[in-house]
Amino acid sequence: LLEKSLALHRAVKDTRGVAWSLGSLATVSTDLGNYEQAKQLYEEGLVLSRDLGGAELLGAYLISLGYEYLLEGDPERATALNEEAVGLYRKRGRKSLLQAALDNLGWSALIMGNHQRSKALFEESLVLCKDLGDKLVGSESIEGLACVAGAGGEAERAARLFGAAEALREATGYHLGTRARSRTESYLATARAQVDEATWSAAWEKGRSMEFEDAVIYALEDPNG
Repeated sequence: LLEKSLALHRAVKDTRGVAWSLGSLATVSTDLGNYEQAKQLYEEGLVLSRDLGGAELLGAYLISLGYEYLLEGDPERATALNEEAVGLYRKRGRKSLLQAALDNLGWSALIMGNHQRSKALFEESLVLCKDLGDKLVGSESIEGLACVAGAGGEAERAARLFGAAEALREATGYHLGTRARSRTESYLATARAQVDEATWSAAWEKGRSMEFEDAVIYALEDPNG
């Protein structure tokens, strides 16, 4: 259906319709595991959205393509695209989707080993998620902070945050793909190895029992304060 939609928009030279159809088709391609195809569609859509102007379409493409590069293992390219999106949203005074760009930047910084910057970005994203009621991106930022905590030797805190992120994601009905899950595996293993199983499980379950607002408060508090 999306391919038919794209063809119809191309036939009548509806550039904006083509741009939106490309983005929708790219999303489905990603879900089907056709990552190269998705990237090509996002790249084409990004070119069109630059010509069309407007923050909504261009910002969405910058974030989506940036996320593809992030999952592909190119945090530098992901950073450049998401930083452009952040700049665009800040200039236009838009909050919606800004949290997604900040979250993506947090993961890129984490992958590149800049834990301090990663923590600051995840926290900024999480504050916005709370304001917007965005539990899905919020769960991603909380999980990012869990990775930071684990890398910093705070195993119980990491377990609690991992548990909270898992429960929030389940509540939204969203399931992480294989590439997204692989981002956390090494951090999860490192943190889990620091404490015994009983301690880890207790902290994990405590995190799972938290409501979104409580999880955000816990994630943003200074453990050393």
